[in-house]
Amino acid sequence: MWFHLDDWEFLVDRRANNLGDLFRSHNGHWVTLPVLLYRALWFVLGIRSYLPYQVFVVAAHLGAAALLRVVMRRAGVRPWTATVVAAAFVLFGRGHENILAAFQVTMVGSLVFGLVHLILADHDGGIDRRDVAGMVCGLFGLMCSGVGVPLVIGVGLATLLRRGWRVAALHVIPLGLVYLIWWEAIGQKAATVSTDTTSVAGFAAKTAVTTFADVGDLPGAGVAIGLVLVVGFTLAWFSHSSPFARRELAAPTGLLGAGVALLVITAVGRASVTDVVQGRYEHLLLALTLPALAVAVDAIGIRYRTLLVPLLALILVGTPGNIRAAYTFTRTSAARTEMAQYRRTILTLPRLPIARTTPRTLTPETVTGFRITMGWLLDGVKSGRIPAPPAPNAGEIAVDTLRLSLLHSPSVFPTEDSCRQVHYGPGAVVTLATGEAVFFRRGANFVRILPVRGPGLDALPFELGREAARLLAVRPVGFRVVIDVDSPARVATVCTPRGDITTP
Repeated sequence: MWFHLDDWEFLVDRRANNLGDLFRSHNGHWVTLPVLLYRALWFVLGIRSYLPYQVFVVAAHLGAAALLRVVMRRAGVRPWTATVVAAAFVLFGRGHENILAAFQVTMVGSLVFGLVHLILADHDGGIDRRDVAGMVCGLFGLMCSGVGVPLVIGVGLATLLRRGWRVAALHVIPLGLVYLIWWEAIGQKAATVSTDTTSVAGFAAKTAVTTFADVGDLPGAGVAIGLVLVVGFTLAWFSHSSPFARRELAAPTGLLGAGVALLVITAVGRASVTDVVQGRYEHLLLALTLPALAVAVDAIGIRYRTLLVPLLALILVGTPGNIRAAYTFTRTSAARTEMAQYRRTILTLPRLPIARTTPRTLTPETVTGFRITMGWLLDGVKSGRIPAPPAPNAGEIAVDTLRLSLLHSPSVFPTEDSCRQVHYGPGAVVTLATGEAVFFRRGANFVRILPVRGPGLDALPFELGREAARLLAVRPVGFRVVIDVDSPARVATVCTPRGDITTP
């Protein structure tokens, strides 16, 4: 694994000494603390290694598992039950993004701070220093990502059940006001919000069902785990006297409420963007559900002793499949080859002979590194924070030279007679003089730019990352336009008011 996509925003576009950069929204998330972490690591280590960045998200995931076990034990769950259920979270490979991708320290950081807030607030008696420390952690959770919001809601529900409305108001209202001020002033400007209640409800339900299915992994196991949660947690509540239940089960109940809030907030923000359930949200929902599941398993196991071992086996039955999912995510030969090519490309670009004659604003990789500019790369090499790459092969040099010859920008597609339909196969050859431009409308296709002849297919593809794009030649250049073999439509449109297009 290596840096890509959102990592580059914190590395390229943010500064620790700029309040605007520290408090600016990232897709609707308040991310001040992760920005500070990335800036510190960049200052000390640069991008010489991904591992130091990755360590923080792995540690946060393991820390969350330990904190979840603390919540379970405080709720009266027996040690081995708590350990087995927490282990299922540690090894939940379908949530690999939140376990292994460095940038996800945003969401997992909110989870950890929120759990600490809950544990510090989960006590009897009046307000004391633990509550103050908990509120500070709650604020830190809000400053990591929007996941902090449902965690604050969960703490409010837990304290309401255990300590009454005054304490709940203390833990929720100040933090809610701080977040609301940030949201109104900054956050909502970059947020995506869906108002279609049907799509929101459908996305939330699909996320919940998929999470349980992926925990169980085997057919029917997810449904069985869901039934255990409902039946066992209800049994636990009715097995205790009301005051005792409120004291012991307040925290798991609060986290269940946080899980519902997470589903709603996630669906409102994601339903209009995609209908695909993403592993990072499954990881968070599982964490918020597990303490109640542990209570449920223990409640059934105490009443029906012979069922305890089968129930624990049910919780762990999906673990081999989840380990395999995490392994597949990082260790397949295709993934490793692609990431190695990507890393070599980013590190090679500022060291090509033509790099210093390339405009500093040029974006050489427009798909997953679209925030990177040549100016940033050159400055990083000069500071020593961007290391030297392995020696590139001829294909990589040819494709990377093309990247540095074409200034890529979004554009309205022109209506010109010089437009051509480019189909899968030989495609088209474009020749441009300095200052001439070519326009693309790629539809749902992957459009690749390759050398006119010679090597290039063994390099990281130079793909167009926008629906409509303009490529301006910063030096004389010729290239092939090829539609990716996996593209279903296998057709795009290329147009050039100036320059030459030939179709073999």
